[in-house]
Amino acid sequence: MQFINTTPNVALAENIVETPRQTVTHLVIPAGKAVPKYHVPEDVVVVRLRAG
Repeated sequence: MQFINTTPNVALAENIVETPRQTVTHLVIPAGKAVPKYHVPEDVVVVRLRAG
């Protein structure tokens, strides 16, 4: 298994893994905010992490 470190205080987003077939993005969504609906031709997996 590979462990990936991210920037803990990223302002909005950072791509932490990019390959021709996959992009893994660290996205910060502040409490009370939402991501607008959009369409991409790939699968999207969201893993919710709670701060503190």
